[in-house]
Amino acid sequence: MKHHILNNTLGLSILLFCCSQNVFCQSTIHVIESEKLNQLLIKDTVFQKFSGNVIIEYSDLKIICDTIMIDEYQHLVRGWGNTHIFNDTLSCQSDSINIKTDLDQIIFHQNTLLKTNNMEIRSNEVIYNYENDEIKYFKSGNVITTDYTINSKEFTHELNTKNSYFHQNVTLKTENYYIISDNIHQLEEKIVFSGTTTIEHVDFSINCKNGFLKKSKTLELSNGVTVDFENQSIKANTLKRNIEKEENYFKDDVHVIMDEHTHIFGQELHQINNTSTITENSYITLCNEKDTTFIKGEIIKIDQDENLSLDKNITIYNTDLQGRCATMDFQSNDKEINMNTNPVLWLNNIQITGDKIQLYTHENNIDSIYIPTNPFIISEVDSSQYYNQIKGKELQGKLKNNQIQYANIYGNGELIYFKQNDKNKNTSVNNVQSGHIELFFEDNSIKEVLCVDQIDSKYTEIDTIDVKKELNQIYLDGFQLETNNVNKVF
Repeated sequence: MKHHILNNTLGLSILLFCCSQNVFCQSTIHVIESEKLNQLLIKDTVFQKFSGNVIIEYSDLKIICDTIMIDEYQHLVRGWGNTHIFNDTLSCQSDSINIKTDLDQIIFHQNTLLKTNNMEIRSNEVIYNYENDEIKYFKSGNVITTDYTINSKEFTHELNTKNSYFHQNVTLKTENYYIISDNIHQLEEKIVFSGTTTIEHVDFSINCKNGFLKKSKTLELSNGVTVDFENQSIKANTLKRNIEKEENYFKDDVHVIMDEHTHIFGQELHQINNTSTITENSYITLCNEKDTTFIKGEIIKIDQDENLSLDKNITIYNTDLQGRCATMDFQSNDKEINMNTNPVLWLNNIQITGDKIQLYTHENNIDSIYIPTNPFIISEVDSSQYYNQIKGKELQGKLKNNQIQYANIYGNGELIYFKQNDKNKNTSVNNVQSGHIELFFEDNSIKEVLCVDQIDSKYTEIDTIDVKKELNQIYLDGFQLETNNVNKVF
């Protein structure tokens, strides 16, 4: 129960005299101004209640409010109504305050706005420890600076170091990013985040466990980084982003997901000007229900249209097909694979070369083959030292489950075909020229050859040929057998 013991409406000069001589004997709290003084008894404790344009000084703070109550021991000060507190370091407005002198704390209640170190702190409950120069809130709030706005459940700010610590349900918004994290620390020029973190940007979304944002110029992330773009995702252990140049460096266990069935791997990825370059043990996997095709190259690039290109020491491998070339590119959303420089393919005992080899895929299966110039097919003849050979101007072929079904040779077709006589076991060679040659395969071996147009054929027994002098009888011009040393080394 409250009891009014004194109702003093004396003027300012008398009030100041009472404060200095009778009311406050300690120097820690000084009443500078008040229009009214009441003395109250609350639970056996005497309080002085100052009302009307109250100004007090406490520690290095000046406090202005409508009403202030101070207990007789000066352990507790309560103020409310247009409360404003300030010193050289901070300025705060709040609905009400509690000062706990024994704890060196000021607690601001409801609609609190505290300004310090070029930042605004807003919350319904803010605790200022003036002994430790520390500001906290525990019941949610937000902090605004020139660079960012942060919302969190818990917050601590060190006035001396200017470091800030945000915990639980933390969201940070900058000009370019919206960050959600378990914990965010603002340390000098860095914003450090840890725990499960999501970073949203207009062009991408990032998930990671650790990282920092420095001066809004550099973003560095680590521990399970995943970046989701509109048409692809990139995973890596670390990411360094130059924000001004929009330049990204991914490193360690880089994994690019082009779509559900097309993946790219490497150890480093450099991304600038909408082009990604993957290096260090870099390779592509084309997955389907039955098999996976591996394509390896020292350098893999992805351009702004999501087209792929490879350079240096390129190999292609799956169970039934291997290949090698110096440069390669993908077109039409990865439906067309162009082996551009010195290409060679092997399908079991068949070798296929040309100036350029184009492979077409359907659902990541190699579906067909096209060689626009100088196709050359070499097929080893079983149990012999000879090779069937076909060449021409152009080749079109069809594959199924990485098995070649048929191929058509158009223009200036030439064929050297070896056959063993079932009766005398002698081997003969047939040299054929034709405008159109059709080849039919079984288990990646030539089963049937059909010459259609402008046929000129020459049949010769091998025994009658001086191999050393008449190489053109058993080898077509341009014959070159390559060594298939392509292995699954991924």
